[in-house]
Amino acid sequence: MRGNRFALFGGMGRRTAWAVFAGGLLLLVLSVLLQAGKQHRQYRDMHQQQLRQSAQQAALAMRARLATADKLLRWTMDNIPRDPDGSWESLQARLRRDPGMFGSVVVLEAGEGRSFTAGPRQFQMTEREHEALEAARSVLLAPHTASGPGRFYLLRELKEPPPRRRLLTELHEDWQLLPAGADPAWHLAAFDARGQLYYSTRSVPPPIATQSSAHLGSPGPGDAVGNIAWSESGTAWVGAVMPIALQAVTSDSGLAMVALAEDRSWLVAFWSALRTQATFVPLVLLAALLCYRVVSRHEQTLGQLRRALGQMPERRVKVPVSPRLLEEVRLLAESCNRASEAIQQQNETRRVLDEIDALLLPGGDYENVIDQVLGRVRAVTRSHNVGLTLVEHVTGHGRLFVVNATGGAPVTRVQLDDFMVATLRESEQGLTVVRCEEGRHSFLQPLLGNGSTFFWVWPVMAGGEVAAILAVGYAEPPIGSASIAETGTQCAQRLGLSLASNARAERLYRQAHFDPLTQLPNRLLFRDQLQSELLSVAQSGGSGALLYIDLDHFKRVNDSLGHEAGDQLLSIIAQRLRGCVKEGDTVARLGGDEFTVILRDVYDAGEAAAVADRVINSLRKPIHLGGRDNLVRASIGIALFPAEGAGIDELLHNADLAMYRAKELGRGGAEFYNAKMGQRSADSGMFRALSRREFSLFFQPQYRVGDGSLAGIEALLRWQQPGGVLRTSAEFVPAAEESGLIVDLGAWVMEAACTQLASWREAGVTVPVLAVNLSVQQLREAQFATNLRRQLERHRLAPTAFTFEISEAVLTDEGSQQCIRELSELGVGLTLDDFGTGNTSLANLRRLPVQAVKIDRSFVEKVVGDHAAAALAS
Repeated sequence: MRGNRFALFGGMGRRTAWAVFAGGLLLLVLSVLLQAGKQHRQYRDMHQQQLRQSAQQAALAMRARLATADKLLRWTMDNIPRDPDGSWESLQARLRRDPGMFGSVVVLEAGEGRSFTAGPRQFQMTEREHEALEAARSVLLAPHTASGPGRFYLLRELKEPPPRRRLLTELHEDWQLLPAGADPAWHLAAFDARGQLYYSTRSVPPPIATQSSAHLGSPGPGDAVGNIAWSESGTAWVGAVMPIALQAVTSDSGLAMVALAEDRSWLVAFWSALRTQATFVPLVLLAALLCYRVVSRHEQTLGQLRRALGQMPERRVKVPVSPRLLEEVRLLAESCNRASEAIQQQNETRRVLDEIDALLLPGGDYENVIDQVLGRVRAVTRSHNVGLTLVEHVTGHGRLFVVNATGGAPVTRVQLDDFMVATLRESEQGLTVVRCEEGRHSFLQPLLGNGSTFFWVWPVMAGGEVAAILAVGYAEPPIGSASIAETGTQCAQRLGLSLASNARAERLYRQAHFDPLTQLPNRLLFRDQLQSELLSVAQSGGSGALLYIDLDHFKRVNDSLGHEAGDQLLSIIAQRLRGCVKEGDTVARLGGDEFTVILRDVYDAGEAAAVADRVINSLRKPIHLGGRDNLVRASIGIALFPAEGAGIDELLHNADLAMYRAKELGRGGAEFYNAKMGQRSADSGMFRALSRREFSLFFQPQYRVGDGSLAGIEALLRWQQPGGVLRTSAEFVPAAEESGLIVDLGAWVMEAACTQLASWREAGVTVPVLAVNLSVQQLREAQFATNLRRQLERHRLAPTAFTFEISEAVLTDEGSQQCIRELSELGVGLTLDDFGTGNTSLANLRRLPVQAVKIDRSFVEKVVGDHAAAALAS
C-alpha cells in the first residue's frame, strides 16, 4: 500500500495517470471544438438560406413596382398632351396626384447632355443609358449627391418636336416600401454597383455597400448571387445578395437586394457543444485510474531494471523475470540480461586488446612477444588454437607461429599459395574456411592437425600488402560469428600497425619532406638543410653558395602542350640539375618552376659560377615533348653565405633579387647578388608584381561621333602598387619592354581580356569589339598567333571580337610581319596607334592589313586652332 501511494504521488504510475487524463481532456476539448464549429456552420447555412429567400422575394417585389411605375409614366405621357402655352404643367400635376406614386416631377430643358443637374441633385448617365433615353425608354437613375434612402428617379424624353425636353420623376418614398413578412430583426436594403443606397428597412452597417456592389453584374438575371459574411466592431454579420433584374427600365449600375442579419456568436455554439460532451469527463478519470493500477504493478521490476542498467558497465547484473509480468516488460528484462552479458564480454575483449597493444607498441623485434600476443588472441576469440604466418614476398614462403591450449609450438616454414594471398588481400574483414585444402591452405595444416575443423582467417596488412596471415581454429563451428569477425579484425589491425610502423614512418617522412613529382626535397626539407648548413659554416668558418633557379616562360609549355607535358618537363629538369652538382650538395624544388641548389664548401665565387654555367648549358639541350623539341632556359640568382646572408630568409631574399636581375638583363643567364640590388627602382618590381596579381585591366568605352552609339571598348593596363599607388602603362611599359617582361605581361593581358569578354557574354552584355595593345616583342614570338587561337577556342570567342592596336614601329619591323599576316588571316582587327608620330608613309600603310588608324593626341589637340593639323586630321 505504501508503495502504491508513493507511485501515485511521485512515481511512474502517477505520471502515466496524469498523462492519460491530460490526453483524454485534450481529446474532449478537440471534440467540443469540432462539434461547436459544425453547429455554427449549420446555423449559418440555415440562416443564410432564409436570408436568400427573403432577398429573392424582396427583389421580385421591387422589380414589379419599378415596372408598374414605368408603365404608369408611359401611359400618362401618352394620354396627357402638352399645354397650349407649350408647357407640361398638366402632365406634372397628373403624375403628382395619381396614384401617389411619384414625388417631385421636373421638366429639364433641352440640350442637357449625359451629365445634368436638377436642383441640388446631380446625375450622370452612361453611354448605354443615353442611347436608351433617345430610344424612348425609361432610365433609372440615382443622384451623385445622395438625398437619403428611398430616392428612385425615372428619366424619359417628352414627346415634342426636337429639341426635346426631358421629364425627371422621383418615385415617392412611401410607395417604395417593400411588403412585410420578413423577420423584424433582419435588414433589407437595395444598392447599385457603385454602392449607392436606394432603400433600407433599418440602418445598415457601412461595409454592406462594398459587399453587395462587388457581386453585381456577375450573375444572370434573377439568379441569387450567394452568401456574404463579415465582422465589424466585434459583431458578425451574414447576408444574401440578389440582383434585381430590370426589364422595364434601363440602368447600367444594376440593382441588388440585400438581406442581412447579425450572426449567432461562436461562443453560443461552443457552450452548447460543451454541455453535450461534459458527460465524458468521468470516463477520462476512470481510464486514468486503470492506467495507474496497471503501471504501478510493474514498477518494482522497472526499478530493478534501472539499477541493473546503472551497474552494467562495472559488472554483470541479472534481473529476475516473473511470468506475471506483461510480455513487453518481460522481454525488456530479458534484453537487459543479454545486454549485460554482452557488455561483460566486450569489457573482457577490450582488456585483452589493451594487453596486446601494450605488447606491440614498444616496437622492435616483436617475434619475442608473438606467443604472448597469440595467447591473448586465443583467449579473446575463445578459439581452440591460433596461428600467425609472417609472409616473405621474395621467396613466397611464410614462417608460421602456433599457440594452442598447451602453449606455443615450434615455428614451421610453409609454402604459400599466391592465389590465396591475393584473395586475402581483398578480404580485410576476414573469411571462413570450412574445408581445409592441402597446398592452398598450407598455413592451416598445423592447426588442423591439432584438432581444429573450422577456421576464421584475416590478412594482416602493412603498406598495402599482406604482411602476415592470422588464423583461429575451432573444434566445431562457433556461435556468434559477427563478434568473432569483429574481434579478429581488430587483432589483425593491431598486428598490421606494428608491422607497418617503420615503413609508415619512412613513407610519412618522404611525403612531408619530398616533392612527389620530382622526388627532390621540398621547401620544408630545403629550409631544414639550409639551416643546418648555415649553422655548420658558422661553427667551422667555411662558406657556401645558394642558387635560386627560375625557368623562363615555363607557362608557355603548359598552355601549348598541357600540364601533363609540363610535369614531364619538370621531372627531366630535376634529373639534369642533380647531374650538375657534386655529392653532398642539395637540389630542391620550392614549387611551380622554382628550384634551389645548396653548394657546400664553396670558397670562391668562380666555383658557384661554374655550377651555374653547367646548369644553364644542361638546360639548353632540347627536351622532346609532344612530338617536338622544346628549348628551355633558366634565370639563376647566386648568393654566397655567410657573407651575403647568415639567415635563411635573408639569404633566400638576396638570391631571389639576383635571379630577378638576371631576368631583367635578358633571361637565360646567372647573376651574383650585390647590395645595390636591394635599392632597385620601382620598375624592377614588375616581375614580383606579376606573380602577386598587382596588375589589372580598366575598360574605356569608344563612341561613334555620328550617332553616339557604342563602337567598342579599349583595355587599359594599370599597376596597383602596395600602398594604393595606381600607375598607368606609360610609366612602366617601356621598362617592361626593355627587360623582356612585356611578353609575360602581354600574355596575362590577353588571358584577362578573354576571361572578361566571356564573363560579359554570360551576363548578357554585348561588346562590339575589344581593343588590346600589342608590342613588337609579342609579335616576334613565333607561337603568338597559335596561342591566341587556342585562347579564343577555350573561351568560345570569335576572332572578330578583338582588334589589336600596334605602333608604327611594328610596320617596319621585319620580325613582326609574319605574325601580322597570321593575325590578319585569323580574322582579328588591326589598328595603327599614335599615327603621325613616326616615319610611316601612306604607301607603306596601304600595303599592310590595317583596318583603322588612331591619330596621335598631339595632332587632335590642335585641330581647332591649327589649320595644318585640321587638314592632316581630315
